[in-house]
Amino acid sequence: MSTSLRSIPMPIPHGAKTVLFALMLLSLSCRKEAIIVEETFTRPGENHHFIQDFFFFPELNASFLHDTISLSLNGNEISGRIPFYSNNIKSLVPSFQTNAVSVTVDGQEQQSGITALDFRKPVTYRSKGPDGQMKDYIVKLTNFTGLPVIKIHTKNEAVIDSKDNYVDAKISVDGAGTFDDFDGEMKIKGRGNYSWVLPKKPYKMKFDKKVSLFGEGEDKEWVLLASHNDNTQLNASASFFLGDISRLAFTPDIHFAELFLNDVYQGTYQLCESIKVGEARVNIPKDGYLLEVDQEERMEPGDVYFQTSRILVNIKEPAVSKDDAKYNYVRNFVTTAEDVLYSENFADPVNGYAKYLDVPSFIDWYLINEITKNQDAVFYSSCYM
Repeated sequence: MSTSLRSIPMPIPHGAKTVLFALMLLSLSCRKEAIIVEETFTRPGENHHFIQDFFFFPELNASFLHDTISLSLNGNEISGRIPFYSNNIKSLVPSFQTNAVSVTVDGQEQQSGITALDFRKPVTYRSKGPDGQMKDYIVKLTNFTGLPVIKIHTKNEAVIDSKDNYVDAKISVDGAGTFDDFDGEMKIKGRGNYSWVLPKKPYKMKFDKKVSLFGEGEDKEWVLLASHNDNTQLNASASFFLGDISRLAFTPDIHFAELFLNDVYQGTYQLCESIKVGEARVNIPKDGYLLEVDQEERMEPGDVYFQTSRILVNIKEPAVSKDDAKYNYVRNFVTTAEDVLYSENFADPVNGYAKYLDVPSFIDWYLINEITKNQDAVFYSSCYM
């Protein structure tokens, strides 16, 4: 006597339960055959309505998209990414399928292929089933990498090939829904020393008036760090993070952003506050100084500096003239501090190095530069005090 099993497949609605009834039929020849009959049912009141097949079609978003963007459904989250940068996702028209009787966003009815929305931040769609039950879906659309985007257009597409001469330019910042957008005019030039000769260039931007970028304090000068030799982009950000939690008086704030220069993608950069005296920057007292250890070949016309037996010190602030009272004061102070540091009595509790240094912040500065392997911190360049 042989037995065979046959399955009759039927579509099963989302969330439904399947009950299998096995009917055993016996033929006159005693041949037994099992037949599987599938029946579906839904629990009373069960909420099984849902949104599916969420797309952005280029024909409905011609100004912003050139490919179809398909989003994925995972639970109540609908997510996807635009693999290229779209210059405006503030007004995109989505297309979707649903078996709900209504779909709303903030109480406003949504029509597939018609209603435009701002997708810079997650959007919550509320669907209403025939039984009156509600279900929310959160739509998350990532534009390019999801980072803010900085677009710079130089006048007549001039090449930025100098650290000395500024080029007129316009800047547009897309805050990616996290920061305020910004549009303005400014000047831009190259910056850095060794980093300037690398393929991915760092830049310095200068505005005619103080502006706020990425929510930071207003200032005229801003920096774009390239970090060409750091593919992870983590070294600089880790250094600044350690500075933030240390006892240092000032650490520049930085923000990751994607840079387009004359519509050509340059890579991921870090927008950074420039180091200068100001209420939103290095806020020193009126009789204070901002000094930078540097190299003589890097001095620019107008720089006022002095040399000790070991280092060159550029006086960044205040504006001084060589051999005036302020110049002589800071030169004598630094020279004396260096002499004491290298003397036999450098550890004297009264007249040793601690008389001239803020020891806690110096310890933090030293440790941060050791951890991040900052080669310039051997008092070669870019050491501020």
